[in-house]
Amino acid sequence: MDDNSKQGVNRSSEIGNIRNILQSFKAKPDKAESVIFNWYGIPGIGKTCLGLMICLLCKNLDIPFARIDFDYEENPNANQYNENPLLILEEIGIQLNKDIIKDIDVFHNRIKKVLKNSPIVIIFDTCEKVQENLLFWMEDNVLNRLCNQGKSIVVWIGRYPQRWKNYNVRERVKLDKLRPLDKKFTKEQVGKTGAKIYHLTHGYPLGNKLINEKIISQDIELNEKEMLKSLVEDILEAVIFKQIENDIKIAIITLSVLRQFDLMIIEKILVEFESEHFTEDTAFMRLIGRLTATSLVQWNPVLKGYSLDDTIRRILVKYLQTTLPEKYINISQKAADIYDKWIEQNRENRSIYIKERFFHLFNIKKYTKTSDNELTELCKNEIDLYMQKYNFDAASLIQLYEEIKNDEELKDVAGTLVFQNMLNIINDYKNNIDSSEIKEGSVYCA
Repeated sequence: MDDNSKQGVNRSSEIGNIRNILQSFKAKPDKAESVIFNWYGIPGIGKTCLGLMICLLCKNLDIPFARIDFDYEENPNANQYNENPLLILEEIGIQLNKDIIKDIDVFHNRIKKVLKNSPIVIIFDTCEKVQENLLFWMEDNVLNRLCNQGKSIVVWIGRYPQRWKNYNVRERVKLDKLRPLDKKFTKEQVGKTGAKIYHLTHGYPLGNKLINEKIISQDIELNEKEMLKSLVEDILEAVIFKQIENDIKIAIITLSVLRQFDLMIIEKILVEFESEHFTEDTAFMRLIGRLTATSLVQWNPVLKGYSLDDTIRRILVKYLQTTLPEKYINISQKAADIYDKWIEQNRENRSIYIKERFFHLFNIKKYTKTSDNELTELCKNEIDLYMQKYNFDAASLIQLYEEIKNDEELKDVAGTLVFQNMLNIINDYKNNIDSSEIKEGSVYCA
């Protein structure tokens, strides 16, 4: 539990939510409605670790709890659940109050007795392995009836966000995708090498652990190229991509250069850079379905396109930048050119495409050691051109300004000075938009 506790150091928000609800149950038991937390994320992000931390919390608060793991490699009974779902109730009963139960109605009557004295917590882990028939049975016979009794917390942990057919269950669900650790907590997890490791893993807990162990066991300095190779081979290939078909894996690695993509961008990028696997005759609509089926690619409503899981994307980008820099630059240039056309053709998403074009241009310039003054001049020329061609109004400029301002990754790529200069250029236009004549030039830092 000590190691788990260390890996879950920044899950205070999730743990705090459980603690607060349990305390509210005790303070106002008559108004205590059941809650279902659906935590999901990629393998190695710390899902099981978090579930174990909730078990520890319940022990410390003296709250009855049960934990069921559907991973047959960790729980030998998991293989029997589909044929004998009552075994799940039996195991929950034993863990809650050492009571052997083999009947649904008896189970809920016993739960009712427990709830008279205390709220309960039931954790279901590795739920992506729950078969559909068993899921429907659990939803109707376990979760729905627990919801009706109140004073219970169900934690449903899996690789994907769960889809629920029961309205009563669906209304109780709080969906939460688990994020990687930040710099502070990466350092807490792995110690003094945390800052360097974070640069490679973006706080991915399993990646942090792998690299830290290699550094300690081999007593070596952190070699970026070797460590990125290890991340890809020992984690992405061995764990994340383990059951993914080869063409989908290739598509994911190549598309990781982009922060957002649609059907047309996918086709243009893959046909040009992965022609051995994709041609103009490829069924790209079906390909999108296969990509999203991995759960690594999802629709991003903010970027108005599909996006690869951010943690995996950042690791793959660093890997491509280090091992295949020419390919990375060429894909980035192709993406920047595509966005240049999209800016002209799509007024509704113009600010998104401008931002993404800058993102790729800045990444390309990093390899040519372009100075901050040159990057600022690039920003000015691009924005001046957009103003001349597309006649931005005040609302559109405000939208562009806010979207760029809130983009931390773009800020990291551009550098603080260039990023602020870009905002100043946009702000200068924004402040003068109501004038009869837009002033030439912009105010920016030297």
